[in-house]
Amino acid sequence: MQKIKELTFVIIVVLLIGGSLGLAYIDKDYRSVFADIVKLSLGGYVGWVTSARQNDQNTKK
Repeated sequence: MQKIKELTFVIIVVLLIGGSLGLAYIDKDYRSVFADIVKLSLGGYVGWVTSARQNDQNTKK
């Protein structure tokens, strides 16, 4: 069940980043906004992965 959640989250993040970069390429006036969305999604992903790994290590002890 955990793998399905991880895969779903990864797919959502990849779509968000890809869509934001695509829109930034098309609309040059709002590139900074789309870049902020990419930064936010990457930060959320990194935070989630770090948290999940710490939880896995704590449950193995």
